[in-house]
Amino acid sequence: MKILIVDDNTVILSVIEAILSQENHEVFSGSNGVLGYNQYLNIRPDLVVTDIEMPWQDGISMVQSIRRHAPLVRTLYMTGNPGPYLASLKLEQRCHPVGVLHKPFTRSALLRAINDVALLEISPAMVRQTSGRAAVPNHKKRFRESLSRAKFKVEGLYERAERPYDDVHGFADHFTGNRRRAGAGR
Repeated sequence: MKILIVDDNTVILSVIEAILSQENHEVFSGSNGVLGYNQYLNIRPDLVVTDIEMPWQDGISMVQSIRRHAPLVRTLYMTGNPGPYLASLKLEQRCHPVGVLHKPFTRSALLRAINDVALLEISPAMVRQTSGRAAVPNHKKRFRESLSRAKFKVEGLYERAERPYDDVHGFADHFTGNRRRAGAGR
């Protein structure tokens, strides 16, 4: 699947690029909303993963610009501060195939969110709102084919330690997953 990632934080951008490349996706990137919009027009990806707060053009404005060309573009918004954007995000989710990923996030949370957005059903209401503007793309079949090629592991068996990343603290020192508490099992 072709995925466009847009984030002004170069560390987050490179980490997401690495994760998605390991999962056999074709990954493209932009470091702000203007570059992300231009990248979208050049490559026409299946999915856009974007930060909301960025210089020059925020993620929501960038996706609204993209929607003039592809009204039902699948989008995953990332944010560490959803408060000011809650109303916009709820409207986006009601009208378009959109997901929200809160920072900090883990590798498995990112992959799960991308999977959820890629498999979202396009409702008749979404099609009615966009009728006459552009053809409705069918990404579901292509994404399922890429899932079969990807090396997903059952989450319960995934033993790799994961560290959440956020813009303020960097990588956290705690680990997630199945682990025993001190004194458990005695």
